[in-house]
Amino acid sequence: QDQYYIDQWIWYPDSTTLTGDDWGVFSVHPNSETGLYPTQAQQSYYEVEQNDTCSALRVTGYGNAGANSLNDTQQKATGADAGSSGQLLRYSVYISSGSSGSPVIDEYTGKVVGIVDDFGNADYNVGTSMYNPGLWSYMQPITKTATVTQLLSDNLTTDPNLWRWNGSSFGSLTPGQQITVTAGSPEVLKGDQSPDNGQKYNNWTVNGGPDYDVINPHKFLMMGTNFTSHLNPVYNATLESYLTETSSTGFPISFKDPWLIDYNDPTYGMRNEGMSGAPYNSIPIASNNLGTSTSHQGVFIDQNPRFLPSEGNYSVAAPATESYNGHTWQFVNWSGTNGTYFQDSTADTTAVVFGGDTSTVNANYKGVQLSDDPNAYIDNSQRKLINTSNGWLSQVYTDFTDGVEHAWIEHSTDGGTTWFIGNNGYPLDYNFTNGSEPGSKDPSIDYYQDQSGNIVVATVFEEPNGAHYSVYMDTFVMTNGWYHLKSAIGAWDLRVRIASRFGKPLIGRETLD
Repeated sequence: QDQYYIDQWIWYPDSTTLTGDDWGVFSVHPNSETGLYPTQAQQSYYEVEQNDTCSALRVTGYGNAGANSLNDTQQKATGADAGSSGQLLRYSVYISSGSSGSPVIDEYTGKVVGIVDDFGNADYNVGTSMYNPGLWSYMQPITKTATVTQLLSDNLTTDPNLWRWNGSSFGSLTPGQQITVTAGSPEVLKGDQSPDNGQKYNNWTVNGGPDYDVINPHKFLMMGTNFTSHLNPVYNATLESYLTETSSTGFPISFKDPWLIDYNDPTYGMRNEGMSGAPYNSIPIASNNLGTSTSHQGVFIDQNPRFLPSEGNYSVAAPATESYNGHTWQFVNWSGTNGTYFQDSTADTTAVVFGGDTSTVNANYKGVQLSDDPNAYIDNSQRKLINTSNGWLSQVYTDFTDGVEHAWIEHSTDGGTTWFIGNNGYPLDYNFTNGSEPGSKDPSIDYYQDQSGNIVVATVFEEPNGAHYSVYMDTFVMTNGWYHLKSAIGAWDLRVRIASRFGKPLIGRETLD
């Protein structure tokens, strides 16, 4: 993606005479994969100037540094001008073999004033100055014609709302209009900022290759010849929290929308902020709160489905814990409808891809010390609460989540005043390998101290196994002040399960119901 075929070139090698006339200039085609020119892909370039009175100079290049790790790596050195005159640049800056062709940069302006040619003498090295008339003639602005248009998602139908910045305001353009520009100079183009035919601005392409910076109005370095603003369909969507014990929505969740027009640019007026600048905004609780009638103007579906870091995408964020209606709620995971999926459904902040119209994204929460199972503690009449030797309280109980019974573990470090959900916020039956939650019931709990002196909390519970249940055991070891899952041992053979460690019994049974 960083290779470019040379279009035209001119070369004047004359390093043997050290007269400041060793230089070359070439132009390139856009990258065949991305459609981008180097300045577009790198979002960086050097300006040039004629200046032979610089007080400090810098050479940045890939010189030979001998048999060490710096050899042929990017290095820089600084020094003073040593009496540059005319087209011959003299500078007291260290260079090495392989530095030829490197830019000589004014340390204070950051502009290139010449090109490294060769070694000089003990006092200075030499190069070609921008005062070289042949070289400077190729540094002059080149004017060319560029075509600007705007298309709906069929890539055939044009949309008329298209503008070009004229230095003080935006002037209207006709889709397909040709404009005269200076090659490499900045131009600001603006695509449609209002939905049209159920579609809104998504991105620009240059010579058919996408520009992944989705900010609109958009600043371009005019290296391409075809600039197209693309509109894509938008759909309704809802973002909400889901409180499992109450089967209801709760508190607002945050959303990052790179296309939301919410920033008043001091130069160009209202615009979106793109991937780098878009904030997470708390979304009010309502149906279709990301819909086409809101400030978000709807959402794109299948936007950046592979979560490529270079492309624009939506993201959601939920608080790890939240106090609401007298209870503490702990984030569990994300879920979505209509094929909506997440980069990491277990992270409280993650990218999201909407799957279809009226998709709903849920941030799922489990209430701490809260269960909708009237038999949360009494199913198997075994130990549900322990007080370990380090002063922690730990308990197990059952709860119905979306109609499925699950066993949970909670911990308290302050004698039961406050609690938090253990097992990283998941039920005991959660499979950290494949993300499945088959269900669980009849939990019991105990603990022991292993041979290294670590406190180990063990739980036994039952999971569905066909028409029956099998007994499983999870163990947690205290490390760095928190309990972490140590092992999960499953599917024992006997109907009555008895596990013990240093005389601490854990008893489970398999039932046929």
